[in-house]
Amino acid sequence: MSKLQTPLTRQMGVFAKWLTGSILVLAVLVFAFGLLLRDYDVAEAWQRKAEEISERAGDWAYQFSDCAANRLRRPLDELLEDPSGTS
Repeated sequence: MSKLQTPLTRQMGVFAKWLTGSILVLAVLVFAFGLLLRDYDVAEAWQRKAEEISERAGDWAYQFSDCAANRLRRPLDELLEDPSGTS
């Protein structure tokens, strides 16, 4: 089975590699910052970063779900106010 590659999929592959590399470099820099400049030991630096990521992911998920719920709620409220769909 051969892989079908288009110019777009090749560009996406290159972008994915750059993005992955950038994230890894940033993670190493943040970890080194905690170890060298904030005097965290390895376990503490790892734990603090994991807690921070968890908090941010939870905040993002809450904001996303709240935004999606509001977008769905408005048309439903309008429909309930005027079932015929005419204003």
